[in-house]
Amino acid sequence: MSNPIASALGTQRQFTKQPEAPYQKRLITPSFGGGISASVDNNAMSLARSLGLLGTGLIGEAVAMDKRAEMIGKAEADRIFAVTNEKDREKLATLDILGKSGNFDIADNPYAVARIDELRGQHLNTLFKQEYENDVIPNQDLPDNSQQNILNFETFMDNKLKDSGVKAYNRTAFEKGFYGSRPLDVLQQDANYRKRRQADLESSRNAAIIAKGDDLVLQSLSGMSPEDFAKKAQDWQTDPMLTGMSTADRIKLVEGMAKSLSSHGNMEQMKAWGDTIVYHKNDGTPVRVKEVIPFGTYTEMTEKAGVHLLNQKTRNFLDSLKDVPSAA
Repeated sequence: MSNPIASALGTQRQFTKQPEAPYQKRLITPSFGGGISASVDNNAMSLARSLGLLGTGLIGEAVAMDKRAEMIGKAEADRIFAVTNEKDREKLATLDILGKSGNFDIADNPYAVARIDELRGQHLNTLFKQEYENDVIPNQDLPDNSQQNILNFETFMDNKLKDSGVKAYNRTAFEKGFYGSRPLDVLQQDANYRKRRQADLESSRNAAIIAKGDDLVLQSLSGMSPEDFAKKAQDWQTDPMLTGMSTADRIKLVEGMAKSLSSHGNMEQMKAWGDTIVYHKNDGTPVRVKEVIPFGTYTEMTEKAGVHLLNQKTRNFLDSLKDVPSAA
């Protein structure tokens, strides 16, 4: 006979919500082989780590050894090249120069070889530039422009290198030494060219100005009045060619004129010229000839020259009467 309480509980459970998948939640995933391979995997990782550290150490030592070889090679190459005489620098091959070192293995040092070739390039570059400056430039006409001047320089340097027949074991290092300063060399050549051109223009200008002054002095001997001479001298002293000349240079020109004019003994012309203007100050004040030179000294020289010329004319006249009969 059924129990009514049990029946009631069964009915209640039948209609009560049940937990979801209680069986699956209690399942445990088995681990297969974990204990077997763990030690093997750890040993492999330790070996890999050790090999990595060993490789890093070997690479570091190789880099350090290469650095030492570079430092020693360059230092020894600099020392050897410094004590090598001029003739051997030009004639001996790189390995022959390195053979002078007490370290017999230095010739096998690629850094020493490269450094010697670089130094040889620098040395030849210096020699060729000196030859160009001392022998070529003084004996050639001034180029028409800066570009032509640079082309002349570079052509000379490249031809000298080709004609030298120099052989380098490390051509890259040699060309670094020879061409390394080329940009600065070109700038220096251009600066020197501009100085020479400026000096050439100034020389031509000064020669033209002096020639005009000499012509004026010669014209003064043909009976030119003091007023006309002073006017022409004033035009000469304010000639456009004088633009850009310093005050000191203008005074030198005036002194040259004073020396030439005083030797002809014309006091009237000298005094009239003394009142002409040489230049104006910044405030517009005129500065005259007699204010920039020792004018009293030149007038004294002019007076003495006039007396001397008069005496000379008298002597010449008396000498011309020597062959004239007394009656005449």
